[in-house]
Amino acid sequence: MSAETHQPKHFVLDTNVLRHNPAALFMFTDNVVVIPFTVLEELDKFKKESNGVGRNARQLIRHLDDLRRRGRLGDGVQWNDEGGTIRIEFDTKEHPQAVRDDTPDNRIIGVAWALSRNGGRATLISKDINVRIKADSLGLNVEDFEAQKVDAEHLYRGYQTIDVPSELIDTLYAEKHLDLDTLPSHPSLGNDSSHGVPMELFANEYVQMRDQLDESHTGLSLRLADTDQLIPIHGPRRPVSGIDGP
Repeated sequence: MSAETHQPKHFVLDTNVLRHNPAALFMFTDNVVVIPFTVLEELDKFKKESNGVGRNARQLIRHLDDLRRRGRLGDGVQWNDEGGTIRIEFDTKEHPQAVRDDTPDNRIIGVAWALSRNGGRATLISKDINVRIKADSLGLNVEDFEAQKVDAEHLYRGYQTIDVPSELIDTLYAEKHLDLDTLPSHPSLGNDSSHGVPMELFANEYVQMRDQLDESHTGLSLRLADTDQLIPIHGPRRPVSGIDGP
């Protein structure tokens, strides 16, 4: 195969893509995902919001924080065995002559333009029609983000089930709380669970904890609002219309 075939593609992600779906980081399996520094600054404005946009911004920041522990994001961090790499690109001073306004959109376009100009196979991914039009007029490869297929396996169910050491279940009920970072890591970024990411739980999502050695030993907990704490769920069942369950 030619050298060009071996050259990885660079996908520059606009803020609106990650704000819409933070998992977009990991949808370009064997290529390089480029996050312009401007995107981080924009996401920082949303992270304190209590809506879905704020939740997605916080989730994206957690992803990047985990990757940061593996290497320098400015140099690029490989997250799988297929060459998938995520890199933060600082805003370049190189801009097309037609792009003069110093706006977030234009700085993001400038990153894609500089990569292309320097020989990279770069594609700008944006959900903003105007950004796509401007980028296309500059001769850049540009695409909408269309990963909208519903995967029934990943629909929000309201709870997650995880296998944990026995002592974690005992600690949950003895201490009346459990820190999220004590839970086993989720191996979504690699095959070795020791290099996984912390479990990702929505506010008020339930967690069924199951003993790794004894499936009959379980615990039920709830993430307390948007904190990093799990609290136990317990108490006698109350009859419904005078009828007790088994």
